[in-house]
Amino acid sequence: FRARGPGLGAQDCPRRDERDRRERALDLDRQEAEVDARRDALQAAARDRQVMDKLEERQGADRNRAWARRAQGALDEALAYAKERRAFGKPISKYQAIQAKLADLSTEIEAARLLVYKAARLKDAGRTFTLTAAQAKLKTGRLAVRCSEEAVQIHGGYGYIEEYPVCRFYRDAKILTIGEGTDEVQQMVIARALGA
Repeated sequence: FRARGPGLGAQDCPRRDERDRRERALDLDRQEAEVDARRDALQAAARDRQVMDKLEERQGADRNRAWARRAQGALDEALAYAKERRAFGKPISKYQAIQAKLADLSTEIEAARLLVYKAARLKDAGRTFTLTAAQAKLKTGRLAVRCSEEAVQIHGGYGYIEEYPVCRFYRDAKILTIGEGTDEVQQMVIARALGA
């Protein structure tokens, strides 16, 4: 192909197919760069997800420690107060109504611990643990609130005074039913896992 024009004379111009080949090579380079960028972004997202998974595991463990501190702490405070507080000449821990509350709380705490341990064993074994974990979250959050409520009840009016730890337990326990999914979210997860 020869181009002619005023003052140019006959000159050789790059062939169209050569120019097309160079453009295709540039397009391929651009596409490869885009693919590399996408791959890098996906790898970064995967690393971020691994970090988030580890963080969620740690937060889940922290949450389980939190409910245990709240529930067990509330029970311990209630028991200590019941042994110390006297009514009608004897400690209130000797009255059947208080004993029933303390016994129920102790039993519920132990059952919740076993549920948490079961979820942990399933996870460690690489088995599906979604249902058990959701059940544990639901049970432990509610239990921390219940233990705190009962501890406040055993303390009577003193349960609302800031200098008694049960007041703080009661206030802090409620967040366990909200954080990492509300009770309603946990119930939905459980229902789906059951096939409902």
